[in-house]
Amino acid sequence: MLNYFIADDEEIIRNGLKCIIDWKDCGFMLCGEASNGKDAVSQIIDLRPHLVMLDIKMPGMSGIDVIKQVSEYFTKNNLTIPAFIILTGFSEFEFAKDALNYGAKAYLLKPVDEDELEKNVRNIAKEINEQNNLKENSKNAKELETKDYLLKLIRTEAFSEMKNPTDSVFFEDSEKSFYQAIIFNLDYYQSEYKKELNKVIQNYFSFFTKVIIEQNENILLILKTSNTKGVQNCIERITSLHEARTFITCGNNYMGLDGLVKSYNEATDNKKFLFYFDKEKCISPELAEQNEKLLEEAGNKDFKQTINKYIEDLIFCIETYDKKKLEETKKELYETFFKPLLSEAETKKNLIYCILELRNRITSKYPQRDIADGSTFDVVPNILEKKTFESMFEYFTNILDDFIENFNFNTADSVIVKVIAYVKANYTQDLKLEALGQMFNCNSAYLGKRFKKYTGEQFNTYIDNLRIEDAKNKLLNTDLKIYQISKLVGYTNTDYFFMKFKKSTGMTPKEFKSRNSKDSENTEGSGKKSLILMLFMLVCVFISCSKKAQESVAEPITFTFFSSDLSKPQYFNDMIAKEITKKTGVTLKFEYSTENPDDAINLMIANANYQDFIYAKGNLTKLIEQNAVLKLDDYIEKYGQNMKKLYGDQLSRLRYTLDNPYIYSVGTYEIKNKIMEVSGNMPIQNAVLKEFGYPRIKTLEDYENILLAYIKKYPEINGHKTIGISLITDSWYWYLGLSNPGNYVIGYPDDGQWIVDQETMEATYKFLYPEMKLFYKWLNKIYHEGLLDPESFTQDIDVWNSKLMDGYVLGTSYPYWGLKDINRYLVQNDLEQRTFAFLPVSYDENYKDPALKDYGYSGGWGIAISKDCKDPVRAFKFLDWMCSEEAQILVNWGIEGKHYYYDKNGRRISYQNIDENDGVGRYIYPFPEAGGGFIDSTGNPLAKLYKENIIENYSSAEKETLSAYGAELWTELFPTSQELGVSKHGQVWQYPLSSQMTKVISEVDEYVKDRLIKMIVAPEKDFDANWEEMRENIIKMGMIEINNQCTELIKMKMKLWEK
Repeated sequence: MLNYFIADDEEIIRNGLKCIIDWKDCGFMLCGEASNGKDAVSQIIDLRPHLVMLDIKMPGMSGIDVIKQVSEYFTKNNLTIPAFIILTGFSEFEFAKDALNYGAKAYLLKPVDEDELEKNVRNIAKEINEQNNLKENSKNAKELETKDYLLKLIRTEAFSEMKNPTDSVFFEDSEKSFYQAIIFNLDYYQSEYKKELNKVIQNYFSFFTKVIIEQNENILLILKTSNTKGVQNCIERITSLHEARTFITCGNNYMGLDGLVKSYNEATDNKKFLFYFDKEKCISPELAEQNEKLLEEAGNKDFKQTINKYIEDLIFCIETYDKKKLEETKKELYETFFKPLLSEAETKKNLIYCILELRNRITSKYPQRDIADGSTFDVVPNILEKKTFESMFEYFTNILDDFIENFNFNTADSVIVKVIAYVKANYTQDLKLEALGQMFNCNSAYLGKRFKKYTGEQFNTYIDNLRIEDAKNKLLNTDLKIYQISKLVGYTNTDYFFMKFKKSTGMTPKEFKSRNSKDSENTEGSGKKSLILMLFMLVCVFISCSKKAQESVAEPITFTFFSSDLSKPQYFNDMIAKEITKKTGVTLKFEYSTENPDDAINLMIANANYQDFIYAKGNLTKLIEQNAVLKLDDYIEKYGQNMKKLYGDQLSRLRYTLDNPYIYSVGTYEIKNKIMEVSGNMPIQNAVLKEFGYPRIKTLEDYENILLAYIKKYPEINGHKTIGISLITDSWYWYLGLSNPGNYVIGYPDDGQWIVDQETMEATYKFLYPEMKLFYKWLNKIYHEGLLDPESFTQDIDVWNSKLMDGYVLGTSYPYWGLKDINRYLVQNDLEQRTFAFLPVSYDENYKDPALKDYGYSGGWGIAISKDCKDPVRAFKFLDWMCSEEAQILVNWGIEGKHYYYDKNGRRISYQNIDENDGVGRYIYPFPEAGGGFIDSTGNPLAKLYKENIIENYSSAEKETLSAYGAELWTELFPTSQELGVSKHGQVWQYPLSSQMTKVISEVDEYVKDRLIKMIVAPEKDFDANWEEMRENIIKMGMIEINNQCTELIKMKMKLWEK
């Protein structure tokens, strides 16, 4: 491919020239551009393009002066002068013709005619290619014959049958002559000097009879000489030129052509040592022989067993902050990993295993501790890219240093924090203050005092409490015997465990299990029944005497609540939770899974053990198929007054299917939503927009260009290398950060993994839809131009969040709601201009951003009550209360006087700086939600989604950006809901899919995610072929049939809603 360069002082002309013809089809690719003559000369000399598009008049230097200076430089340095096409206005026409005298190939009048331009460009390409072919064909025929013979010789075992070139000096008296092969491995040579290396070899070996053969990754030098000392001197002089690392391998000096082949094989085989030895002048056969014993030793050891032993040592060092021991272990590990006759790949594989296994064991043992920063989430690519053992091991030691510091970071009482962490992870062991004092290098008496001051408890009491809590959990959630639990939590003496347990709880372990298990009512003694009956009679008397009995708080009850969204603990103990309990008597015990939510539901089904409430999202079908959740229709009829009021005529949308038209879950998401916030697609920092005067960013090309321009101006932000775009593709986040943007930019709304034809209601798995590839092809392009963060496909959500919060990521692809906390953090940390703006960005101007698409209420996902629920009626009444005006105000606004007040006009106003730990807003999702369209009995919005409140919560940078665009809300910049129309079918991603459909879709989604990432980082030239291969495989995996089933499901759902 030939290169072309554009020099014109008008940006609109430069941009127009890039797309007026198909440059790639003409055989050219853009290598650079300039807006003035001086910059043009500098870049043309550096880039050496084949063709220059040159404006005749530019600031500071005319186009003719540019041609003069470039021509003089290229002539002086024996370089081929680029072809010039002059761009001129009519008034400069005569002036432009003078340029032809200085070598210009053509001149074109502005505005440029595309046919004329393409004709000239193709003619120039043809002329350049013909000249290159002539040069290639004029090479010395004898030299080519010799090289061809040598290549055949070293690649075949039948060299004795081959006939030597008769007229080549290189093969005269070959049987009595000595030969030696030397390989210069370009992969290990400094890139800036690679082009000069051939000339350097020619110069230093000029007195030798030789043949130099350039290969893809090597330069092969074959010498006809017995002067081994002279050869060694030349090698040393070359390696000292640029203080280069080891990049030369050689074979011994042997007689005859068979000796030449042997020497070549030795030089090739010695390449494997380049990874280990980067300070040697040359890798020779002697060096290989010295390491033969090391290979034997390496082969006789169970390497993984050795590594596992060191991992235990490393964990101990990290737990105890023993840096001295860590340094000693590092030295031992160096000797363990440095096995030069093990392949580079094998050594890297072992080290990767060591790092990941170490990280996994620590995070498994200490799930709440954050030991790993972003560098450890791309271990594999970072290790694989290392060219030397030294650089690889240095990376490894840096990770170990990060681990020990991060594990013990962020506290003034660092020793106590380390001790507590160690105790929590090891409380089942026999722990003593004396031993911990020695372990953490401090006096045990002092440690005991500091421990009491920090925790509020004596050391032994603290350990007892940990053990008793663990015992309670095991009593309620396992079938283990009491003596087994005693030993598991750290008490070897069961009687001692009984004493400690009763002292802590007031009950024996057996009594505790009996009173707190689900079947406690059936196991009560007959003596207690009379007491319960008496209490019941007293309660009845109290209720009969109370005029407001219905308003009295119900008896306290705790319901377990499993949420597929939770991956870490959530506690129902904040201010809003306590207010909910106060009004309903209900406490929620949230349960979660650290595994995939799908697996958690599957395990629940396998064990036939269900929590009281289950928010299963797309897995509700599995629970219905197992009869694990209750039909709610009768409950709604009897107890659902608030629910009926909230849902109104949308209640029927909660029904499951035509064949099974019952309500199994209380839907989440807004019931009536006036869209006040955009979903967002390609957010961009306000600072970027401000820098360039708030230009209109409508297309991905606009988005790309402004980011590139900003990075060029500001390559670093706050000490970090500026990142253009960083994506999050980890776990389920890939749907938001990688999948959804693909359909947004071509105008299709969020139907999960589907695109639905609004006329025929035909559903298509979106990665089978032709236009979907546009977004990913663009990602492939910007990845290779360095705009896309290479860690986008390896980082987890915490790493991604931290990058955005540090303010050096300019753009991303994530919805508005997911960036609210990041914007808030940036404001709080004086990085307000680094907050994100939300603009309608499409692939090109033929598509409309669908952010404000009105889906209606979709039903679908929601909270179900399981068949194991301890009190289904009470559970349903709780859900109904959550639908009430009282509850909606509480969860959205908080507590009157604490979180909001009413002004003199009766308008509900939130206080500023509400403590997020109070829980305001925490219990909106996944419970029934009124949405932005509801007005309560006081005339105020039930939700905070109204114009004044939204504007009030914008940062000043957001307001400044919106003002520059003549708007008050981000939604005002997007195509309107009326313009986009209302979805007839809701949203497919909330539909109940069969288990078989879910299985196929999950498998295809996993495949697609993997393939997309590989396509994005693969060479650009391979993208189209890779995409077609992916589409073919999706079809083979059965998605056409799933498309048909989904289409039928949509039509069924619409009929169900009509009923």
